[in-house]
Amino acid sequence: MTLWLNQAMQIRPAPLPSPIRHEPDAVVESFSATQFDPTGQVRSVLRAEKMLHYPDDGSSRLLSVQFDGREPDQAPFSVRSKEASVSKDRKDVFFYGNVRAVQESVSGQAPLVVTTEKLHVRPDEGIASTDQAVLIEQGTSSTIAASLEVNNRTRTARLTHVKATYNTPPKQR
Repeated sequence: MTLWLNQAMQIRPAPLPSPIRHEPDAVVESFSATQFDPTGQVRSVLRAEKMLHYPDDGSSRLLSVQFDGREPDQAPFSVRSKEASVSKDRKDVFFYGNVRAVQESVSGQAPLVVTTEKLHVRPDEGIASTDQAVLIEQGTSSTIAASLEVNNRTRTARLTHVKATYNTPPKQR
């Protein structure tokens, strides 16, 4: 009995916690999520061939991504990429791999097409940015920049190390 009591009273180190592994707890094929505005109109649709959810940080990874959105008083826009990740709070979306963002034509102008390798979008703030090279095309005009930040609310864009070619459309007779 004394031997057992002696061993029971010994201070033992707490067992080390097992490392949390970044493994999906849910996988959804043909994923689709629709967001509505307060009036019930579709604000955005996010689709992916596959969505993986990770419980350790609450993030999600999407493969073969298509995002279509509408903002009040603005032309519809879309983003396509090989993959994307969405933060736990859904405030940050990171598009990766052959990212192509298109804002549909406004008042007869050609669509605005942005191509890059990585795009960080903060949907609630209306901000998109990249620190990667970006190509912006509209009709026959193009702009190459080292980085980009667009704010849809203020309708401003900030680019660095810019090279632009602007071609005026031919006059119609």
